[in-house]
Amino acid sequence: NMDKDAGEFHFACTVGDLRAMRTRNSRTKQRLPVGQEERCHESRSRESAVRCLSVVVEDRAVVVFMAEADRLFAMDQKCYHAGGPLNQGDIEDIDGRLCVTCPWHLHQITLDSGESLYYSVDVMDPKHSRHLSSKGVKQRVHEVKRVGDKLFVRLCVSGQTVDSDFYYSDEYHRQMSSCRKF
Repeated sequence: NMDKDAGEFHFACTVGDLRAMRTRNSRTKQRLPVGQEERCHESRSRESAVRCLSVVVEDRAVVVFMAEADRLFAMDQKCYHAGGPLNQGDIEDIDGRLCVTCPWHLHQITLDSGESLYYSVDVMDPKHSRHLSSKGVKQRVHEVKRVGDKLFVRLCVSGQTVDSDFYYSDEYHRQMSSCRKF
């Protein structure tokens, strides 16, 4: 139900657990309960200080990012575009904004707002200059709170529906359950 108010905070991990992880994101596909981490591997990203961790909060897969100066971000783990694993994406600073790049189709999503960014070209411009543009908010972001050495995540699913909500909807689960299993 996407109309419910933000619920309570759920323990995700300790700050030390997140700092101990190597940069970038896990290749593990296992869904983990809140508080358990997935191992990370080295990033090719320019924002080398970003760490991540995947958790499940109220049956919703969430990826938590910790950037330089302990800036914290959380968002749905499945990319809005085709359900790609954002916990495996590279992190880049794009025009002053930290973004995760989906490994499947290279969609770039801001960590702070879930906005999808892309470079557009004005074909009428003789220089064909690239301009950073926005598709708007496509990815659901969640609240992260630090209390001492512990990180807590609260789902923010009230308000307007965004594209990544589809992967947590009844319709998605119906479609997946009707697929032939091999």
